[in-house]
Amino acid sequence: MDSYQTCILLAEDNGILRYALSMAIANAGYHVIEAEDGCDALQRAAEFKGCIDLLVTDIRMPRMDGHELLRRIKDTRPDIKVIVVSAQHQAHFPPDNPCPDCLLVKPVYPDVVVGKIKEMLGIGRRRGDRSIRGGRPRL
Repeated sequence: MDSYQTCILLAEDNGILRYALSMAIANAGYHVIEAEDGCDALQRAAEFKGCIDLLVTDIRMPRMDGHELLRRIKDTRPDIKVIVVSAQHQAHFPPDNPCPDCLLVKPVYPDVVVGKIKEMLGIGRRRGDRSIRGGRPRL
């Protein structure tokens, strides 16, 4: 029996949003590693010896923002898929920054994030589907 559980690294400085996202992701059957900012996420990723399948990150965080986290995590885990959940539109991303696989614009519901995780880790993700806007009340 295979005991592998898909692992998601979650970097979000807002404790309430991090909790809501973590609970939704865990309830969907994924192992979640929580981090409060980019520095914490890199440290937790370095300590975790298994595969981290996907990073969900905010952009504006203290100590290390999501742009720098994305650059650094891709250096050590080049195959990791990335979802950015941010109030920033993609046009505000630095041109030298690795492009995330998906941008979800806040406000967004946790179930929308989980749906995008499932889509990205499953078969049949459509090319060019890089952005979605949550159409529900704000978190």
